[in-house]
Amino acid sequence: MSYSWKKGMTIEDQWNAWAANNPVEEMPDIDTDVLKETIIKDLTFVSAMTVQEYTLYQKYQEVKFRYS
Repeated sequence: MSYSWKKGMTIEDQWNAWAANNPVEEMPDIDTDVLKETIIKDLTFVSAMTVQEYTLYQKYQEVKFRYS
């Protein structure tokens, strides 16, 4: 799954280049029920936080993802 962006490419050019290397037919389908449950679980978790806790949590997730 390689993709190279070149300066001056339009969105349409970028999409065509990406789609040529990533056939949509080979991508797995997303189970909407599982997705819905995951979103509800995540929103329930973060809705119980204060703004400060949520900001700290988001920054923690960002650092964890970037420097895993």
